[in-house]
Amino acid sequence: MQAQVLSAPQPVNIGKLICTSCSISTTISVINTGSAAIILSGAAVSPTNADFTIISPANVSQANSIFIVPCATQAIVNAYNPNRIGNINAALVFASNALNAVGGINTIPLTAQRDSSGFTLSTTNIVLNNVAINTPTTTTLTLTNTGTVPLTFPAPIFSGAFVLDGVSPATVPPNGGQAQVTIRFVGAPAGVTTATTFTLSDQCGRITPIRVFAAVQAQPQITSIAPFFGTAGTEVTITGRNLTNAQSGVFGGVLASSF
Repeated sequence: MQAQVLSAPQPVNIGKLICTSCSISTTISVINTGSAAIILSGAAVSPTNADFTIISPANVSQANSIFIVPCATQAIVNAYNPNRIGNINAALVFASNALNAVGGINTIPLTAQRDSSGFTLSTTNIVLNNVAINTPTTTTLTLTNTGTVPLTFPAPIFSGAFVLDGVSPATVPPNGGQAQVTIRFVGAPAGVTTATTFTLSDQCGRITPIRVFAAVQAQPQITSIAPFFGTAGTEVTITGRNLTNAQSGVFGGVLASSF
């Protein structure tokens, strides 16, 4: 059997975080597979950064060395406390007398990743005024994925006289990817006003409300027609209220040639 040899996993993947900035810890087991004691006389994270921390054993030094006897295991507890978005690489480095130490240093590569989830909307308030009577109306808004992971949303969503028909594309790519959110008002009788609120959530459960309001035009009211009599081709002036969206006129069952 060889003299002192330090054996450890290569590399160590701490994992991924997305919806929290809390730290996660991982225990790494290093084993002395040799026939003589290993002395750990130093321990650090390289390069030095705030993302990885050695929790235990703490303060390893020549004055506070760790001895690992043959066939024994030493637990190294490392914490990943993400301060940056993206993939983070570092290494645990140990000063040791192990035969497989390079220049007196054993290295254990570390990797971890912090993702983000979020989106913005071009508007969160939709107002549909003076909608034609019993006429469906559709509007769209733009959703931008501001996170580092793809987003998907349930659809269709029905709420009263409104439908969130869908998000296209169904999977919104990360890092600025965009999609169109389609919302439809199914229509209503004259004079109806109605509203609802849809909610969309990112992967971390953060909710963004979309408020939708629709007002259907009132029933047209005619107060006067001039002239009251005429022959074909006579121009007729109709006076009244709520005539803005009128699209045609019929006289005696005959459609007006222009309107």
